[in-house]
Amino acid sequence: MTTLTDVRREISVSGSPERAFDLFTNHMAKWWPAEHHVATSPVTAMTVEPRVGGRIYDSCEDGSESAWGHITEWDPPAGFAFAWMLTARGNSKPTSTRHHECRCRSPRTVTARA
Repeated sequence: MTTLTDVRREISVSGSPERAFDLFTNHMAKWWPAEHHVATSPVTAMTVEPRVGGRIYDSCEDGSESAWGHITEWDPPAGFAFAWMLTARGNSKPTSTRHHECRCRSPRTVTARA
């Protein structure tokens, strides 16, 4: 049996909530750990589609895409929430009912909760 645990992480970053939101959503490949991908080909870019229902996905060297999240709340620059689209075998499928969120707020604090 798997036990789910809430995770909360807060970090302080230089800049405004707008800048933090932009870095978190539009430049994800710069900070996301390279070893944390389910794609079968090397990842060349990560994309967050900026709308409720949008995907979070990896673009790969071989031209394929690997979707792993979908946006459930979109409120720039205050934050956004998403649900994982991964099965236990790493397949992309919208199966999660748990929402994960990122909040960008003053003074220079980003909160991520899973």
